[in-house]
Order: sequence, then C-alpha cells, then structure tokens
Amino acid sequence: MSKNKIYWRGSEELEKDPSFLKTADKEFSEELPIEQFLGKKELDSTKTNRRDFLKFMGFGITAATLAACETPVVKSLPYVVKPNDVMPGIANYYASTYFDGTDYGSIVVKTREGRPIHIEGNKLSPVTKGCVSARINSSVLSLYNTKRYQAPMIDGTPVSWSSINSSVVGALQTIKETGGNARILSSTIISPSSLELISKLKVWMEEDGASLTHTMYDADSYSAVRAAHKATHGSSIVPNYHFDKAKSVVSISSDFVINGINPVGFARDYGIMRNPDTGMSRHYQFETTLTSTGSAADVRGAIKPSEQGAIVLMLHNAIARLMGKATVESKSLASDDNGVQAKVSDAAKHLVANKGQSIVIAGANNINIQILVNAINEMLGNYGTTINVNAPLHLRKGDDASVAGLVSEMKTGVVDAIMLIDCDPIYNLPGSLGFAEALSKVKTRIAFSEKPNASSEACNHVCATGHYLEHWNDANPAGDSVSFTQPAIRPIYDTKQWQDSFLSWLGVNQSYYDFLKAKWNSD
Repeated sequence: MSKNKIYWRGSEELEKDPSFLKTADKEFSEELPIEQFLGKKELDSTKTNRRDFLKFMGFGITAATLAACETPVVKSLPYVVKPNDVMPGIANYYASTYFDGTDYGSIVVKTREGRPIHIEGNKLSPVTKGCVSARINSSVLSLYNTKRYQAPMIDGTPVSWSSINSSVVGALQTIKETGGNARILSSTIISPSSLELISKLKVWMEEDGASLTHTMYDADSYSAVRAAHKATHGSSIVPNYHFDKAKSVVSISSDFVINGINPVGFARDYGIMRNPDTGMSRHYQFETTLTSTGSAADVRGAIKPSEQGAIVLMLHNAIARLMGKATVESKSLASDDNGVQAKVSDAAKHLVANKGQSIVIAGANNINIQILVNAINEMLGNYGTTINVNAPLHLRKGDDASVAGLVSEMKTGVVDAIMLIDCDPIYNLPGSLGFAEALSKVKTRIAFSEKPNASSEACNHVCATGHYLEHWNDANPAGDSVSFTQPAIRPIYDTKQWQDSFLSWLGVNQSYYDFLKAKWNSD
C-alpha cells in the first residue's frame, strides 16, 4: 500500500533550518516593510518594491472586505430518503423535444443533481437524426436567465395566478355575452394537443355567438412556399426535401443549412451527400450576400436581390431547352460581370444529368418565384424522390395574408381581446403593417411569454410561461412522426405553460400533463 507523498518547499524545510521554522506558520515569510512604505509622502520616492506593494494591498483589501461584509451561511441538508435516480456526480439523461416556432430538434438533455447542463441530439429521431443546431445546443442557457418573467403580471404589477385567471376569464366571459371578437396570434405550433386545446377554447367562446380565430406567422416567412404548392399541387404544404438523395443541388438565395425551413434536418442530410467517400453531390448557389450554405457550394454566383426571379426563369428555360420542352418568356441580366449566365447554364446541364436525384430550392417569399421553382422540380422528376409532398413538414405554418387581415381588423377596433402566444409581432413583423398601432386599439391584451419583449410590454396581461425544459408537450414536425417534450427540472419561478392557463379558463380540473397523457393513451 503506497504512502502519501511529501513535498518540501526547499532544503530549508527538509533540514528543519531554525530560520525557516521561525516563519513557517506566517502567510508571508518575509517581513512587509509597511512602516517604510507608509512613512513616505511621495510614492515615486518609496524604496518598497512592486512585489511588496502588491502583497500589502492584497492583504489590506481582503481584510477590509471581510470586516465590512459577513459571509452568507449556506445550510445544506442531506436526503432523508435519496431518490433512486439521483447520484451525486452521476449525470441523468432525458429524451425531450425543442421547438421555438422556428427550429425543431429531438434532443437528449443531460442533467446533474436535477439541473440541466447540456443538450445533444437524439439519434433515434427520423427527422433530425441526432443533429442539433448551435441555437438548440445553447438553449439550456436561457433556463438560467434571471431576466425571465418570474410571475404573472397585470399592468406591469406581479399578481397571483388566481388573480390573472379571474381577470382574463371575466374579460372573455363579457366578450362571449356580447358576441364580441377574440383573436389568437402565435408562432408556428406543431403540437397536436396544443392545437386541440385552442379548438376547445374556440368552441367555448363561440357557444353564445362570439368569435375566436387563430393565426400563425413566422418571423422568417415561407408563406409563399405554401401558397405555391396550393396552386401547383392542391395543398397548402411545405414539402420535405431529402438532400441525402440529391446528387445535384441548386439554391437561389436559400440558406437552407442554417436558416431554412428545417435547417437541422437539412444540414444533416446535405452533409451525407458532401462526403467524397460515399458520393459527392454538386452544389450551385446563387445569392447576394455570402451565407454559410453559399460558402459550402462548389459553384457560387453573386447576384442582386432583384435578380432572383430572373435567375429562376433563366434556369427554367435552360432546362426546358435541354429537355425539349416549352420555355417561358424572360429577360437577360442587365450585366453579367460575374459570369452568372454561364454558371446557370452549367447548373442546368448538371440538373438534367441527375433527373430525379436533384433539388432546386429558393428562399424568396414570392409566390411567382416559388411556382416556377415547383415547375422546375416537376420537370426534373424530383417530386416523389428527393421532394416529398405525401409526408410534408409541419413547420413554417405562417400565413402572411391572414396576418395582414388580422392587423387590419385590429385597426378598426372590432377586436376585443388578443392572445399572443410565444411571439413578438411588434419586433419581427414588418413595420409597414403597423402592428403596434393596431395592438393599442385592443382592450384586453394577453401575452404568453417567457421573457420581456416589445409585444409583452405592450400588453396589460402577461402570463409567465416558463422555459421549455420545465414543460410537457408533444410535437408533429413531419408526416406522422411524433416526439414529446418532458421537463428536466421543476419550474424555477412561479410560471405556467399557456396550455395550463387555457385549461383553467375552460374550467377543466386537469393539468396539461394529464390532458396530454389522456390524449395519447386514447389515440
């Protein structure tokens, strides 16, 4: 059995030199020349060296701090009965789901002693397949944000949940009795149970002739993609793009691996086909500013924002000529200093050579551009192979026309109450819509928000919703794929999910967890 090693500060300690033993117990073995230092009127003329000065100042400041402040006493109590799943120093992991209205990710949350500390991807997910973005990975930090709402508020004053529920139910009851209008505006919701709860509230409001509608919007809108597929395929959908099956990719101003429709899933699939060992795809990118997606392209063409439509037309006609099909009338670019037309021609040849194994995607929120992109993909036979409309994505459900109609309605003063769910329309809707002005004309303004933002601060009722790592929920991101959110920590503050508030307002004596459990057990 080995003995503990002993270390000496020098030969003086080893040999037990008397002069060393005399000062061994002192913090500073050398005498501090305090009197010499303090006796000098001019610091420039002192003989005290810098090392002694720093030792003296360090001791003085520490002593003053300890004298002026009393160190807080922290009392720690051991478990009387330790939970079986908690072992100090041993991490626990929880499968959960992240969705903030934009990014979706199936995740695994690492916790220590009941505190989430790290997020990684769930490899069992058929949608994200073990990948996460930087935004998802860092979302654990916002759990510990002290700027979060810590309690519900009415007119800027913290109140109890019973008080705010009573106030809101009273306002909604008045709207019901008078046949008024209530509205819900939210970011994209992909939770089937949450949408069912909104439907239940709608039925309750409309029992006596009142009106309740729900509108979704996306800060980065893809409304034109839905509208274009409604026009070309008969359904308002966002198809699922399988970049892992595409040998040829052409993107017109779409940063699909970072800020696209499903950036986590797309980035993972795109990476599979960018591996020289398994089959290298060819990527053409036409854009104005350099994006992360553009930086990974094989061929990049710099274009003006106003030239996106012209590039799509040019690409369509080049493909049509190669395939012996009808072209569409188009105009040439005003100037072609960067050789963009030659790059478009090369892209068309590569797409035709990989029919059924290619993808053309555009980022413009313009229905005419998106309809033409659909025509190109249809011409290339990509639908049913690399583009799936039978199991579409349920992300990006925003409808720009519905949002504009809601704002116009609010401006006329006919909206009696509005509920904002996990969104900040004053900040991220176009200023030309005038949402802030419209909101001021609504009497009852309810914000469900995790932290203060421009819109919640303009509302007279704020329901503190907490963090997703404190919540239960479900998610249907694509096709019939379903994942669940489960809490990794108890609520830190006096917060509630907006779904629990809806159940309270409906008079249902049930938690959202029980509602969720009952739904999926019955289904």
